[in-house]
Amino acid sequence: MSATNDFFVLLAPGMKAAFTQAASDTLDIVKWQSITPAPTGTVADTISAGVKYAWVVIPVTITTNNFYSLAVRSTSPVLWSDTIQMTVNVAPEVHIESISGGFENLYSGGPDWGMCEGDTIVLHATKGLDSYVWTNGGSTITGATADSLLVFASGSYGVT
Repeated sequence: MSATNDFFVLLAPGMKAAFTQAASDTLDIVKWQSITPAPTGTVADTISAGVKYAWVVIPVTITTNNFYSLAVRSTSPVLWSDTIQMTVNVAPEVHIESISGGFENLYSGGPDWGMCEGDTIVLHATKGLDSYVWTNGGSTITGATADSLLVFASGSYGVT
């Protein structure tokens, strides 16, 4: 491999992006192309001594498990391509699903909930997640890690 190589990354059928990369730097591969149906068999990868490797950066949102292909062509001329199976772990969205106690404040013009002195309101978040962080006015409520929160004071509550 020379001090620099020109590479072409295949982004999608019929399209490619060109760049020159110094041999001592890490290559950023910036997009995957989904392939269907999935290939059969097992692919064994080998890396020769002195061969450059690339960290893969994916700036696009991939939200499904699938097989994806990647091809990199050097002006050497060398073509490298492979198929990988990617498992996607999308963080579930959490939000306040229901409120117990109090009453809807129809006069505020916003999504407000009212309460009378001595009332207790319970906020219920999406169930089944590993952890919860409750906030009031953007500040974390210490110790509030369950899927529900007892509210005794006014504020702007949220959950992540």
